[in-house]
Amino acid sequence: MSVRDHMSCEEFHDMVDGYALAVLDPGELLACAQHLSLPGPHDRCLDTVNEIRDLTAELVDLLPPMAPRPAVWDGIIARMSADAERLRLERVQHQRPEATSHQGQA
Repeated sequence: MSVRDHMSCEEFHDMVDGYALAVLDPGELLACAQHLSLPGPHDRCLDTVNEIRDLTAELVDLLPPMAPRPAVWDGIIARMSADAERLRLERVQHQRPEATSHQGQA
């Protein structure tokens, strides 16, 4: 189905689980969102989305809290360090042209 086609309620219900969990591809997500934005009548389309999202939230609340493995934290720290270094280098590169232009004005 292309994004420009109008999705029926039956077609929407075939995809509603993926839409409610935002795991469809971008075109499918857009088609579902467009379906919901059209005037009704709808066959409980939005109600079904809300029910799935509510159930998902309840299931997540049932899970015990878990601490991430040390490797997860190591990865986060490594990524933050790399991003911080990249930002530092970008800042230094942006400051250099200004420093040389000010020297010529003195």
